Amino acid sequence: AVVSNEYVVLRPRQGLDLSYLRCLSFTRYFQRTCFHSSVGVDVEKMVFKLDQWFRFATPLPPIGEQRRVAALVSAVDSLIEKTEAVSSR
Repeated sequence: AVVSNEYVVLRPRQGLDLSYLRCLSFTRYFQRTCFHSSVGVDVEKMVFKLDQWFRFATPLPPIGEQRRVAALVSAVDSLIEKTEAVSSR
């Protein structure tokens, strides 16, 4: 079913690690760029302006560094999950 025509589907180019992109999407900077590229009177009714979003610079290191960053964040996330599991017992 179609919910809205306001959703954007982006496909990564070569040289972009999706795990790195996932990490990047949690940063304040990334979230601010999305917010500042949106217009509307209410968060639920905002329209995302892709052309405006593309004007923001995105930190994109070489693919090897992206993979190292993503692996490090994943390892830290795993440690946090294990620590929370132990402390909740």
